[in-house]
Amino acid sequence: MPFHRFMDMDRDREKQAVEAKLAKCRELAQEFRDGPIAQMIRDMEAELRQQVRDLEK
Repeated sequence: MPFHRFMDMDRDREKQAVEAKLAKCRELAQEFRDGPIAQMIRDMEAELRQQVRDLEK
């Protein structure tokens, strides 16, 4: 198997891990809608969305 395919598999696994974290953030956002914890969750969600976009390049 060529080396670049290993890199693609690593990237796919990393993307899946980030997407799982993103799903958890969205779940927590349903519980914490206001206040500092809600803001922290929104910030984390934005960072995770950017990571997903970066991994799709």
